[in-house]
Amino acid sequence: MTATAPAAAYGRDETEARPLLARLALVQSRIQRAVTARAECDPQPPDDPFRGLYLSDELAPHMLRGTSAPLPPDEGDALTAAALDATEQEAEEAGRTVPLRRLAARFGLSELERDLLLVALAPDLDARVERCYGYLNDDITRRRATIGLTFVLCGLPPHSVRGRAALDPDGALRAGGLLEIEPGEEGSRPYLTRALRVPDRVAAHLLGHDEPEVLPGALRGVAQLTDCGGPLGKRDGPPLYLRGASARTEHPRSGGGPVIRLDLSGLSGGAHTPDTLLRAAALEARLRGVGLVAGPVEALADGGPYGVRQSLVPLTAPHAPPLPLTLTGARPWDPDWSCPGATAPVELRPDGSAVPARLDRSACRSRRGDGALGRMSRHVRPVAGWADLVLSAQPRALLEDLARRARHRERVLLDWKLRPGGGRGIGVSALFSGPSGTGKTLAAEVVAGDLGLDLYVIDLSTVVDKYIGETEKHLEALFTEAEHTDAALLFDEADAVFGKRAQTVDAHDRYANTSTAYLLQRLETFNGLALLTTNMHANIDTAFLRRLDLVVPFASPDAPERRVLWERCLGTEVPRAPGLDLDLLAEEFDLSGGAIRCCVLTAAYRAAESGRPVGTGELLAAVRDEYLKLGRYLDESRFPSLQEA
Repeated sequence: MTATAPAAAYGRDETEARPLLARLALVQSRIQRAVTARAECDPQPPDDPFRGLYLSDELAPHMLRGTSAPLPPDEGDALTAAALDATEQEAEEAGRTVPLRRLAARFGLSELERDLLLVALAPDLDARVERCYGYLNDDITRRRATIGLTFVLCGLPPHSVRGRAALDPDGALRAGGLLEIEPGEEGSRPYLTRALRVPDRVAAHLLGHDEPEVLPGALRGVAQLTDCGGPLGKRDGPPLYLRGASARTEHPRSGGGPVIRLDLSGLSGGAHTPDTLLRAAALEARLRGVGLVAGPVEALADGGPYGVRQSLVPLTAPHAPPLPLTLTGARPWDPDWSCPGATAPVELRPDGSAVPARLDRSACRSRRGDGALGRMSRHVRPVAGWADLVLSAQPRALLEDLARRARHRERVLLDWKLRPGGGRGIGVSALFSGPSGTGKTLAAEVVAGDLGLDLYVIDLSTVVDKYIGETEKHLEALFTEAEHTDAALLFDEADAVFGKRAQTVDAHDRYANTSTAYLLQRLETFNGLALLTTNMHANIDTAFLRRLDLVVPFASPDAPERRVLWERCLGTEVPRAPGLDLDLLAEEFDLSGGAIRCCVLTAAYRAAESGRPVGTGELLAAVRDEYLKLGRYLDESRFPSLQEA
C-alpha cells in the first residue's frame, strides 16, 4: 500500500486537507509495517477468501502471535512527524488554518489522543485501509480499527494504562464526541476487540468542510448559528444560567462572539432524542469554536430533575472538553440538574451582576449544621468497608443488591423508563431487621460509604412531636434536605416512626394514623436513600414493607462468625496474652457482634489498669458481666472451669 494519496480526493480545499493527509501517510506507513510483520509469522494464506471465518489446526499454534505486541518505533517516521509539527506550526503562525492542530487545541488533545484519532479515521479516508484492518484484525468483517489494533499501531501494549485512559468515556476523545465505540459493542465485546469510529461530521471538519452558515442535519430546525453581542460566545469559566427575562435579552458586554442557539422546547416528538441533539450541538460548538446557548432547561424535565441532569451530561460533565455554555430557563436552578463533580453554574441577572446559581455540594455539607439534618440527626462520615462486615451469604448479597439499586437507579428507572406512575420518586429504601448488635447500623455505614454518601442517623427525639402536625413537618424537612444533598437517611429503631396503624378510638389515634399515612406517601416520592432498622420486625406496618425495595434479615452470628468477630474487635494493637483462646469464647458463648465488642472493651480497660495483656481470663470475666447486663442466664457451675483455661 502506497503511503500517499491525492489531496483533491479528500476535500475541496487542498491547502487545509494537505496536513491531515500527511499525517495519514504516517499512519499508513505504520499499517504497512504491521501487515509485513503479521505476514512473516502467519501460516494462513493472505488471499484465503474465508480468512477470519474459521480456525484451522495449522493456525491454532500461532494464535498468540502477530499484532498483539506494540509496533516498534521507526526512526524515519519520527523524523517525518517532527518535520510535520514544524511545518504545521509555521503555517499557523502565517495565518493559515490547520484543522487537525486547531481541533487538538480546542478539545485539549494530547499527542497520543491525536494519534488514536488518526488511526480510527484512516479507513474513512482511504478504502484500502479497510482491507488492511480486516487482515490485521484476522476477521474480514471487522474493517475498522479495534482498540487492540489501535494500541498496536500507536506503539502501546494491550494493557497500556495511558491508552485506556485516553479512550475512557470521560476522556476528551469520547466525552467530546470525536470518537465512538461502534453501536452495540460497549459491554458486549471484549475491550480490545471493540471497534472505533470517527463521526462523519468530525471527518468533514478535519477536511475543511465547514459551511459558515449551515448546521448539520440533526440540528436544523431546532438550532441556529447567530452572532451574540454579549458574554455568551467567547469566555472561560463555569456555565452561565439565564433565568426569566434575562434569558431572552442580550447583555451589552465585551467579549461576545457567535453562538449556536438550541431550542430545547422543540426536541420532543422529533426523530432525534434530546440526548442525541445535545451531543450534536456540543460537538458542533466545539468544532467551530463558538458558544452554545440552550434552553429552556425545564423542557427536559419529563423524567424529573434527575432526567434533566442526565440529558445535560454532554454539556456539563466535569471531564468534557471546554465549551462556552449558557443555559436558560424560567425557574431557579435546581441542584439536582447538576452532574456530580461538575462546576456550579453562575446566574447572570438582568442588571449584569453574576451570582452562584447554587452552592456546590461541598459547601452544602459545611452548612448542614444549620439545616434540618444538622438539628435532627447525627452525622456519620462512613469509614467502614465491606471487609468490616461479618455476615452470612444471604444478607451480604442483599446489601450488595441494595448498593447496586442505588447506583443504577437513574438508568433503570429513568433511561429505561421502568419507574411506576403516580408521582413516585427514584429513591431506594430498605429495612434492616434483626436482634440488637448484629451489625445493622454498621451495614448502613458500609452501604453509604460504598455509594459515596454521608450517613445521617435520625434523632427520633427531635423528630417526634406531641403537637399535631409537627412530626410531619420535621420529617418533610429531613426528606427534602436529604434529596438535595449527598446524604443517606438512617431511621434507627424505625418502628417508633413506621409502626403499625392503630384502630381509631379517639382523636389521638386518628392523628397518629395520619402521620403514618403521610410517611407512606413521602417514602414513595423520596428521591434519595432511606434505611430503616428495627429489632421488632412484627411492629412495622405492612404497608411500609410493601413500599420497601429490600428487607435484609440480620441473624445472630454462628460460631465461625463469632470467631471472626472476636478477632476483628481485638484488632492488631491490643496486647494479647500467650494462649488466648478465642475458639473457646466463640464456641461457648452465643453473643452478637455488638456484645462481643463490649466484652473486648471491658477486658481492655481491666488489662490497661493491671498492666497486663488481655488474656482468656479477662475476656471470660467480661463475658460474665455482659451476660448479667443483658439479663441472660449463665451457668455459673461451668464458668469457673472456663476461667481456668
